[in-house]
Amino acid sequence: MRFFKHLFTCVFATAAIFVFMLSCEKHDENLGIPDWKEEAITDFDADYNFYVTLGTMPSLYAGLHVLSHDKPSYMFYGRPATFNADKLPDHVELFKFQLADGATDADDATLMEMCEWMKDKIQTINKDCPDATFAIYMDDFRARIAYYWFASAGIDYSRVKVTMLSDGTGTYNEFFSKFGQLGEGKENWSRFATEVRKLNWGGKADDPYKGTRNELDGNWHWCYYLSTHPYYRYLMHDGSLLDSNDAYVNEQMKYMHIWSQTPFQMLEKLTPERHAQFFDMASFDSSEFDRMFDESAKPNLVILGTNPGTNDDKILEQKNYTRQVYDKYKDEYDIFFKPHPSDKSSASYEEDYPGFKILPRAPFEMFLWKLGTKMDILGGYQTTSLLTAPKEKVKFLFHSGPADMPKPLDKLFANADVEWMGK
Repeated sequence: MRFFKHLFTCVFATAAIFVFMLSCEKHDENLGIPDWKEEAITDFDADYNFYVTLGTMPSLYAGLHVLSHDKPSYMFYGRPATFNADKLPDHVELFKFQLADGATDADDATLMEMCEWMKDKIQTINKDCPDATFAIYMDDFRARIAYYWFASAGIDYSRVKVTMLSDGTGTYNEFFSKFGQLGEGKENWSRFATEVRKLNWGGKADDPYKGTRNELDGNWHWCYYLSTHPYYRYLMHDGSLLDSNDAYVNEQMKYMHIWSQTPFQMLEKLTPERHAQFFDMASFDSSEFDRMFDESAKPNLVILGTNPGTNDDKILEQKNYTRQVYDKYKDEYDIFFKPHPSDKSSASYEEDYPGFKILPRAPFEMFLWKLGTKMDILGGYQTTSLLTAPKEKVKFLFHSGPADMPKPLDKLFANADVEWMGK
């Protein structure tokens, strides 16, 4: 059996020869419209589940999904602070690792070890259970591993079900960046479709990036075309927010298998026990934050930070914006700052601004889900959190206007009552 089977044109088989095809192009090949042989599946349950996430939003999606079942699961998330490894459910086996001093994310050496660990698990299961089915959940921009990891083991595609997890605003922004402009959108869609069709779908795959960071990060934009495959689906907040000015691309979007679901909607579908367990494994004790938000009679204001890295200009920019908000609202509000998970530059803010409080590095979605009613004003830099934050509470943004925001936030805040603080 083979993992995926693909031919570029229709082939007439003789009675003696059966040719298995992943796709057969009935349309003009220049259009690149997929016409898969199989119907799109709707059942993504599997015997074994694999979760590989590096970004915060994909990790939240993965953490929520792994609580929706009890099947054997193998998991990795690149930011260890996202979940407490000791609080994961019993059916999860986690790839554990130690962060380098001062680091917030797994380094390249750890990522390569994880890749080999995951592939070894896949191959061992396939050897012991040759009829087993697999489901894999990973960041959308790393969708290439769903092909290479299973194809390298010679596993037939009918036994593999793939869910690509949205990176958040990046998913929409990258889509528009590559496919949003008239003419250029069609050219890029066809280019990525051709790259996918040229893969060795008929046998064991030899990954040219094996053992390098590009084993994960190469071919970032395959996810959009791959979502047209019958065994793939694309989990994102709202598929209708994907945007393009290219009529051809808009036609291709009809073939994408999009599962529109917010993390909060997934959370609400969990049993009460698993609902509580999610916050437990996220080490999110709301009582601590209840105390912080209720410490005074003032309403609460939360600033959403960014990750300026080591860019001195960006570090200064964030500090200046924060100072402006602090000076304007400090007498009327208790002010909290939610740092980006990878930001180190804001560590001194509590000393710089008397009464200022820095929130722990739990994903901001946790605060919204548990303590949203206690947050009276939100604002700051664009972030995926704004996709689900109550728009009426967002009162200031460190951008010059909607056009300065990434997709789809430009649409969501086009007519919002917001103070645009950018230059």
